[in-house]
Amino acid sequence: MKMKHFYTLFMLYLAFGSYIYAVDAQTAVSERTGQVKNAIVAAAGVDSANDVTDTHLASIKVLSLNLKGIKTLKSGDFDGLTALTELVLTRNPLTTLPADIFDELTALEELWLYENDLSALPAGIFDELTAVTYLSLRDNDLSALPDGIFDELTAMKTLNLRKNKLTSLPDGIFDELTALVTIDVGNNQLTSLPDGLFDEIPSVSSILLDENNLSTLPDGIFDGLTGLGILTLGGNTVNPFLLSVSLKKVEDGKFKVTVPTGAPFSMTLSLSVTNGSISGGATSLTISTGSTESEALTVTRTAGATDAVTVDIGNSLPEPPFFSHSGYKLVKSEDLPIVVLAHPGAPALDTAETPDETALLVNYPNPFNPETWIPYHLAAAGDVVITIYDMRGRVVRRLEFGHQPAGYYTSRARAAYWDGKNHTGERVASGVYFYQLEADTMSFLRKMVILK
Repeated sequence: MKMKHFYTLFMLYLAFGSYIYAVDAQTAVSERTGQVKNAIVAAAGVDSANDVTDTHLASIKVLSLNLKGIKTLKSGDFDGLTALTELVLTRNPLTTLPADIFDELTALEELWLYENDLSALPAGIFDELTAVTYLSLRDNDLSALPDGIFDELTAMKTLNLRKNKLTSLPDGIFDELTALVTIDVGNNQLTSLPDGLFDEIPSVSSILLDENNLSTLPDGIFDGLTGLGILTLGGNTVNPFLLSVSLKKVEDGKFKVTVPTGAPFSMTLSLSVTNGSISGGATSLTISTGSTESEALTVTRTAGATDAVTVDIGNSLPEPPFFSHSGYKLVKSEDLPIVVLAHPGAPALDTAETPDETALLVNYPNPFNPETWIPYHLAAAGDVVITIYDMRGRVVRRLEFGHQPAGYYTSRARAAYWDGKNHTGERVASGVYFYQLEADTMSFLRKMVILK
C-alpha cells in the first residue's frame, strides 16, 4: 500500500511539475514584446502564446520581424530560441537594444538589423553569437562602436556597416574576424583609418570605403591583402590614393601598365579596343600584388580603319569575378601611340538615358545551369541588394552591389551575376528559386529555375 501511495504521489508530482514548467514557458512568451510574441506564435504554428512550449521555442529556425513598428525590445524576448539560425529585425524604429537580448541565440547564423534608428550598441551585445556569419547594421545612426564589439564573431564572413554616422573605427576592430570576406563601411563619416586596420584579415576579398571623408590613408594599409578583389574608395578626398597607375609605351604598338610603388593588391583592369585589337584577344591585364608592372600587350590597327585606335581601360571586369577598384589615378605616357580613355569610376551604363521607373526583369538564361544574369532598371540612384531565396523562403545568397547610379543594368557587363552557389560556395540543387531586388525603398520579386 505504501508503494502504491508513493507511486500515486509521484505521478501527481510529475504531472503538476510538468504543468508548472509549461505554464512558465507560456507565461514567458505572453510577456514578451507584442510583435515578438506574435511572430513566435506564428512560427510555432499554434493558436496563442498559451500554446507555446519550450519544445516549440527550441524548434524555430527563422524569425522575421521586418516592418513591425518595433520601438523597443525586452530582455528575454528571444530566450529559448536555441535553434534559431536567422533573425530579421529590419526596418523598425528601434533606437536601443538590451545588452543581453541575443545571449541565448547561440545557433544564430544571420542577424539583420538594417534600417533602424540605432545610435549606439551596448558592449558585449554580440558576445554569444559565435556562429554568426552575416551581420547587417546598414542604415542606422551609429556614430561610434565599442572596443571589441565584434571580437567573438569569429565565424563572421560579411559585416555591413554602410550608411551610419561613424567618424572613426576603434583600433583592432577587425583583428579577431579572421573569416571575414566582405567589409562594408561605405557612406559613413570616417576621416581616418587606424594603422594596421586589415593586418589580421589577409583573406578578405571585398573592402568598401566609398563615400566617407578620408583625406589620407595609413602607409601600407592594404599590404598583404592577397585575396582582395573589390576595393571602393570613390567619394573621398583621398582620390587618387597611394599610387598612380600609368600606361607606358614599351615599343611601337606595345604597352604595359605600371605602378611605381608596387601594387598593394592584385589589380585587374578591363580592356576594350576600337579600330583595333589586342594580341591574343586579351580583355584585361593584371598587376600582381607587390609587382610594379603588368605583362606587355600589343595593339594592332584593324585593316582599313583610318580613325584613331583607342584602348578603353576600366576599373572593373564585366565578367566574373567582377574585380572592381576605384580611387587611383590612371595616366598615359606622352609617347604612347594610341589614344587612352581612362575610367577610374564605374563603367558606363548601357544607355545614357535614365529609366522612368525602377524594375526587376526576367533573368537570363532561365531555366539555367549553373549561372545566370539578373537585369534591372534604376530610376534613381540607391543601394542595390539582390537576395536569392529557396522555395521555403530561406536565404540562399545575398548579392550586395553598394550605391549605384540611375540607369539600365541589363547587359552581361552590368546585370547582376549569380553563379548558382550558396553563401558557403556550394552549388544549389535543381528547383525553383526566387530573387528579390531591393533598391532604396523599393522591393521586387521574381521566380527562376535551375535545371541540371
